[in-house]
Amino acid sequence: MGERISNRLNLHTLGGFKIEHERQVLTRLGSRKVEGLFVYLAVTERTHPRELLSELLWNDRTQKQAMSNLRRILTGLRQHFGPYVTITRETVGIKANSDLWVDVKELKAGLALLGDISGATSAAAINDVETALTLYQGDFLAGFHVREASGFESWLINERQYWQQLVLTGLTSISAYYEAASLYSQGINTAKRILAIDSLQESAHRRLMQLLTLNGRRSEAITQYETCRRLLMDELGVLPSPETESLYKKIIKGQLVSDLSDSKIIISTHPDPLEESDIQENTAVFHNLPLSAMPFVGRQNELLAFKNLLTDSNIRLITITGVGGIGKTRFALAAAEQELRSITNYPDGIYFVDLSPLNEVEKIPTALAEALDFSFQIESDQTKIQQLVNFLRQKQTLLLLDNFEHLLDGAAFVDDIIKSAPKVKILVTSRERLQLQLEQNYPLDGLKVPIGLFSNREEIVDIEVYSAVKLFLQIARRNQPHITFDNQKKQKNIVRICQMVDGMPLALELAASWVGSVSLAEIIDELQQGLDILETELRDVPSRHRSIRATIDYSWHNMSEREQEIFRNVSVFHAGFTRHAAQAVAGANLHLLNRLVRNSFLKFETVHGRYQIHELLRQFGKEKLITSGKLVAAEKAHQNYFLDFMIEREADIKGRRQLPALQEIKNDFENIRVAWLKALEQKAYEEMDKALDCLILYHIANGLIGNDIAKLRQQTMSLISNQSDGKLPRIWYRVAARDIGLHKRDIPLFERALTFAQQNNDHKEIAYVTSMLGWAWTIVKEYDKGLHLLEDGAKLSRKYGSIYYEIFLDSLAAIYIELGNKEKAYQLLQQCLTEFQALNDSVFSIRPLYTLAWVSWQMGDFNALERYSLERERLLNQMGKRSSLSILRDEVQHLFLPLIKGEFEELTIRAHRAIAAQKERGVYQHNQAITPILLANLAGNYILAGQLIQSFPEENSLFLKPEYKFQISWCQAIAYTGMGDYLKAGEAFHQTLTLTIDRQDVGSLMLSLPIGALLLAITGNSIKAAEILALTFKRMAGWTGWLEKWDLFNQLRSDLEAECGATIFAEAWQRGQTLELWSTARFLLSEIE
Repeated sequence: MGERISNRLNLHTLGGFKIEHERQVLTRLGSRKVEGLFVYLAVTERTHPRELLSELLWNDRTQKQAMSNLRRILTGLRQHFGPYVTITRETVGIKANSDLWVDVKELKAGLALLGDISGATSAAAINDVETALTLYQGDFLAGFHVREASGFESWLINERQYWQQLVLTGLTSISAYYEAASLYSQGINTAKRILAIDSLQESAHRRLMQLLTLNGRRSEAITQYETCRRLLMDELGVLPSPETESLYKKIIKGQLVSDLSDSKIIISTHPDPLEESDIQENTAVFHNLPLSAMPFVGRQNELLAFKNLLTDSNIRLITITGVGGIGKTRFALAAAEQELRSITNYPDGIYFVDLSPLNEVEKIPTALAEALDFSFQIESDQTKIQQLVNFLRQKQTLLLLDNFEHLLDGAAFVDDIIKSAPKVKILVTSRERLQLQLEQNYPLDGLKVPIGLFSNREEIVDIEVYSAVKLFLQIARRNQPHITFDNQKKQKNIVRICQMVDGMPLALELAASWVGSVSLAEIIDELQQGLDILETELRDVPSRHRSIRATIDYSWHNMSEREQEIFRNVSVFHAGFTRHAAQAVAGANLHLLNRLVRNSFLKFETVHGRYQIHELLRQFGKEKLITSGKLVAAEKAHQNYFLDFMIEREADIKGRRQLPALQEIKNDFENIRVAWLKALEQKAYEEMDKALDCLILYHIANGLIGNDIAKLRQQTMSLISNQSDGKLPRIWYRVAARDIGLHKRDIPLFERALTFAQQNNDHKEIAYVTSMLGWAWTIVKEYDKGLHLLEDGAKLSRKYGSIYYEIFLDSLAAIYIELGNKEKAYQLLQQCLTEFQALNDSVFSIRPLYTLAWVSWQMGDFNALERYSLERERLLNQMGKRSSLSILRDEVQHLFLPLIKGEFEELTIRAHRAIAAQKERGVYQHNQAITPILLANLAGNYILAGQLIQSFPEENSLFLKPEYKFQISWCQAIAYTGMGDYLKAGEAFHQTLTLTIDRQDVGSLMLSLPIGALLLAITGNSIKAAEILALTFKRMAGWTGWLEKWDLFNQLRSDLEAECGATIFAEAWQRGQTLELWSTARFLLSEIE
C-alpha cells in the first residue's frame, strides 16, 4: 500500500520530480501516469474533462480503451492524492483551497513582483525575485517521462520551454537592475546564470562582457567575447551580431561607458538597498583539501550542475560514481574548492578523508576523526561512532569521503551522520553506490571528446576547446614543452586517441606520457592491440592507478563470479546494447545488469534504454573472455542475434513500426556490422542473404550512400571470392548488385548478377538488378538503354511484389527530370508518393516529396511547391534527427519558398540551420558558400556579397550541378547590380539566363526576370522593363512578397511608372501580362550583354 498523504504537500517540478510531506520525500506514489496526471492537474490549475485526460495519456488507443485505462489511474489518484483532488463522473481537478504548494506557482508569483520593468524596481523586490529564482533547479520535470503518452510528452515539452523562458526573462531583468545600481559582481553572477541555461543567448554574452569591463575585468570580458564567438560558430554557424562586435571593439579600445538607455530600469529611492555584506566572497573557510599537482581541466557545465546539488538543502548525501580513472576524486575536489569562496555555506569547515589506505570498515571513524582533528574520549561509554556523530550534530560542514567502494559495509556510519547531524553534507566518491535511501547519485563520464571534425582536408581546427584534448596536450607538453601539433594529421591522431579511451582522464594521462618516446600513430596502434601501453612508472602515482589494467582489476576482484561471467559475455557488444540483447547473447537478467551498473562497469542510457560499456572496460572484458576460452561461443551468439534482428525488422521498415525500427537499427548498427563480418568469416551465407535487404533498405531510408556501406560491400565480395572454390554463392551476386553509390565499373558486375538471377529464375532479384543496371547506364549518359531497363525493372518489381518497387519509381522519375521531361517525371513521382502513402510509409515518402517540390518549382507551380514542401517538412519534423534524409531540408532550394513569399526572417533561420547542419556533416560544401552570399544580398550588403563571391573557390564551380551554378550566378547578378557594377551584373545575368533557358526552369526564370527589368531600366529601356516586370507579377500572382520587401526591387514599379508616365506605363503593364515566357527570356539574353 502506498503512502497516504494529508495536510501540507510540497510538489517540486523544477529540476526533476519530488513530493515532500513534513520534510520527508515521499515515494511509492503509484504509477508514473498517476504522478504525471497529478502534476498536470496541479500545474494547469483547472478542472479537465475525463475525455481530454484520457487522450492526454493514451492518444494512441481507442476512446473506449483510453477511458477504461483512465478509470484505473483515477483509482490510484484517489488512493495517493485524495485530499487534494476532486473527481466526478465527468471531470477531474485539484480541490479548491487544498493545502498544496507547487514550486512553479511560487516561482511565477515571485517573478510577478518585477511588474512593469519600465517602472521603479526596489531592492526589496529584487531580493524577493532572487529568492523565487532559487526554485529553478533545472528543466521542468527533468528526467520525468511517461511511456506511451505522446500527448503528455508534448505538453511537457511546451511547459519546459515556458518555464525556462520565464526564468530567463526574470534573470535578464535583475541583471539589468544590478548594472544600473553599479552592483557589477551580482550582475556578473546573474548573467552567468542566464548563460548556464541558454549558452547561445547573445544578449546575455553582451551584458556579461559589459559588466566584466565595468567591474575592471577587461581581459575576462575579451575572453567572454571569444567564448561567445566560438559558441555561435560551433552551434549555429554564424558570427556575432553587429551589436556584439561593436561592444567588443569599444572594450578593446577602452571606450566602454555604461549605457543604460535600453535597460528600462529606474533605481528606486526606497531605503532598503542590497548590502554588499550579503555577498561574502574570498572569505577564508577552514579546510584540509589536498593541493592538486595539475590544474583542473574541463567539466565546467558539470561543476555548475553539481553546485546546484550542493546548495540544495534537501540533498544531504551525494555519491560521485564512475569507473576507476574517470576523475571522481579530482572532480569532487574541484567542487569542494568552489565552496571555499563563501563562509556562509560551511562555516565549520570542509574536510577531505582519503579512504583508499583503509582495509577495514571499523577504521573509517578513526580516519574521519583525524581529518576533523577530533580526539576520542577513551573513558566514554559511547562508541567512536556515537562520539563522532555527537560532535558533528551541531556542525555545518562538508565531508568529502574519497574512495569508498571497498568499504561499502561502512555505509551505515554515513547514514548515522546524515540522520543525526542535520547541517552536515557528505560528498562521497566511489565506483559503486552506497545504496542508502537519502543518497543522490552523480555518475561521472569521460571528458568531452571531439566528434565529426575535419570536414575540410587541410583545415586546422582548434581542438583544445575539447577538454579531453586539452588534458592530453597538457600532459604531453609537460614531457615535451616545445612539441607542436600544427597539422591536421597530428590533430586527427590526437582526436583518435581521445576517442579510443572515451575521454577517460587517467587513460589520457597515461597515453600522453608516451608522447616524445613514440609517435602518435604508434600510440594508436598499441591502443588497438590492448591496454598494455596505458601504464606509467612514475613513483608518486598510487599503485592501482599506475596502469588502466590495474585500475580495472581492482574493481574486478570485488565482483561475484556470476557478475564477472556476464561482463565477459557483454564485452562482445559494440557501441552499447539493450536488455533484450544482453539476455539473448550473454544470459544476463535485469538484476545482474543493475549490479554491473551500480559498480560502474556498465552505464544505463535512459533515452534509448541501452547499456553502454566504456571502451577500455570493454577491452578488459574481451581479454577476460579470451582467457576463459568462451570467446567463440559468445561471438556466435552475438552474430546469430543481430542477423535475426535484421531479418525481423525488414517488414518493420516498410510497415507501421518504421521509425522505431530505423532507430533500433541505427542504435545497434555497429553491432550489426560486426555480426555481418563475423558471419562472413564463418561462411554463414544463408543468414546473411536473409538480412541483406534490411541492411540496404536502412541505408536508403537514411540517405546513406557513403563509405560505410561501400566498404562493407567491398569487404564482403572480396572475402567471399577468396573463400570460394570457383563457384560463387548467391549472396555474392546479391551484394555485388547493391552498390547504391553507383559507378561505371558496376555495369559488368550488375550484368553478371542479372545473368545469375535469370539462371536461377529469381524473379524479385531479376527485377532489382534490371533496375540497378538501368540506373548505372544512365550514370554514363546512356539514357535510352538505361531508361528502357529502369522501366522494365519497375514493371517486374510491381509484378513480383518487390520491396524496392516504389524506390525504383522515384529513380525513374529522376531520369526523366535529367532528360527534361518534367511532366512525365511529375506523373511518376505522384504515383510513387501515392504508393508510399498507401503503405503509411513516411520515411520513403520524403524523397519524392522533395523531388516533387523541386519539379513544381521548375514548372512554376508555386502552390504545389508550398504543398509538397510543407508536407515534407512535417515528415522531417516527425522524424527529427533519426534520418540523414533531414539533409534535404538543408539544400539551398529549400530556401526558395520563404524567399518568394518574402519571409526573410524564416529564410535566415533556415539558412543558419542549414549551414550548421552541413558543417556538422561535412557535406555539400558549395551550399555553405552560396547561402551566406544570398543572406548578404537580402540584407542589402552587396559589397559583402561581392567579397564572398570573390572568395568562392573557382575549382568548386567546375563541378557544380546546373542548379547550383544558377544560384551562384544569380547571386552574382544581384550583388553586382546592388553595387552599381552593371557590366559585371550583365555578365552574371547572361550566365543566369543561359542556365535557366537550357533547363527550362520556370521558377528560376521568375527569379531572374526582375533583374533583367532592373538592368533594362538602368540602360534607359523603361517601357520594356515595365513589360517584363508585369510578366513577373502576372506569373507569380500571390507570390511576390520578395519583390515588395526587397529594397533592390520594391521601388522598381513606382520608379518605372514615374519614368514612363502613367498612361504609357499602364499600356506597357497590360502588354507585359500577355508576353510569352521563353521568348521574353531569349529577348533578354540578346538584349543584355
